Amino acid sequence: MRAVSLFLSLALCCGASVQAQNPKPIHYEDLEVGTVIQGGIGLGIFTKPFPMPPGQWTVVGRNVSTIPLVNSRTRESSGSISKYDLTLKSGEPGGMLPAMVLSITGRLTNLDPGTKPCNPSTSKTQWTDTFSDRTPADIASSGAFVCASSVGVSNFKKVVADAATSSNAWVKSALSPLAPDAYTLPDNAVMVNISASRYRGYTFDVVFFVKQEGNLSDPVYAAHLQPWIHATGLSLLTSTDGSASSINLPVPFAGSVATGRPVAIDNRVQSTFTDVVPVADIRIRKTFELRSADGDNLKSSLLACIPQFGANFKLPDVPMQSVVHTTFKAAGSSKIFIAKNSMGLCLQSSSANFPIFAAEAFSGTVAPVGVSDEVVSDWNAEIARLVATKGVAQVAYQYPNQGAMSVKYWVDASNPIVIRYATEFKAQGAWVPQTFDAVFADTGLTAVQSINVNAKGEGKKDVPF
Repeated sequence: MRAVSLFLSLALCCGASVQAQNPKPIHYEDLEVGTVIQGGIGLGIFTKPFPMPPGQWTVVGRNVSTIPLVNSRTRESSGSISKYDLTLKSGEPGGMLPAMVLSITGRLTNLDPGTKPCNPSTSKTQWTDTFSDRTPADIASSGAFVCASSVGVSNFKKVVADAATSSNAWVKSALSPLAPDAYTLPDNAVMVNISASRYRGYTFDVVFFVKQEGNLSDPVYAAHLQPWIHATGLSLLTSTDGSASSINLPVPFAGSVATGRPVAIDNRVQSTFTDVVPVADIRIRKTFELRSADGDNLKSSLLACIPQFGANFKLPDVPMQSVVHTTFKAAGSSKIFIAKNSMGLCLQSSSANFPIFAAEAFSGTVAPVGVSDEVVSDWNAEIARLVATKGVAQVAYQYPNQGAMSVKYWVDASNPIVIRYATEFKAQGAWVPQTFDAVFADTGLTAVQSINVNAKGEGKKDVPF
């Protein structure tokens, strides 16, 4: 009897130990800031947990939002569903995976939350995994989607430290909770964004911040890290239907320690196109060099700009006179041909994958008053150079009284011919010249008029000429 009691005591002790080591995962809806997670996150009854990488993870940020839904059969609006965004910090400072941001949307019936486009990257310093090794039959039968995009983030530590004041809404919301521990983060990180969803399953959007130890343009580093990204994407895809899966930590890159010193990181965009203009060779014209795009001249002008279309290319059977403007782009070329009012423009891109505008493209956005046209053209040429180099230009028009009109110009990768801009007046002492890409000053400057802007001071120019 004594032996039986001893056995029961041992069993209870061991059972309690096992239970302590493998507690029931907390459901994602119940996670609060400060919760420590290990092993997984609960998704629901009869469903395996969402797989967390090894180690302890602390929830430092939580946000709940709603996303619109569309009926997958009727394509009509069908209400909305909650999406939970969780910012998680690793319990191992200095590790290979110091932080991640996880977004979870619950199971749906016949509703479709939509998927992101998964397009191949046009930069050597950005990776895209379309998981093309999945068979069409598998994709069709499972109704599943998975895509991974990766980009290097330079000065990651500073990006996190300054996240609270970022103009990027996602950075501000997702990364500012990490700011108190920014000093523990790596100087550079690979931001791996994996989206996975399944018809009538879960939708996951996960951003992993991996300690960057090599350049994404380096084939050796790509061969090292890309297999981990691919395996992690497949694990997330498995989890979308509630099945069990696991995620491993990325291993250190041997190339970063082979020489005994860190690899020099360069995350600048490096275009994969061969017809781009190197950044160092960019020359900004004052006006665009337009070509005739009327009648028979349209096709010849188009082929002169983008020969990849080929001589057998047929133009759309639409009278060009009835079209406000149209754009042409072909695979394998960075150039864009824009036809408008019987004239055509062959728009080139820089090796940073941004359009090279002429100075005149920025006329009609703001109008400096009291300054000669020649000076304004020089200012616009500098804006064009900045946009061609990094896709954005933050400039200040400084008044003689030391106040300024702040103007931010940028282009979207999805539609690079559209110039967007935002204006804001800065009183004397309310702005720091060193924070701007360029400061334009002239003793004759009396005003800067914003053109075609909304109540927020934002505007856009749909065609550069």
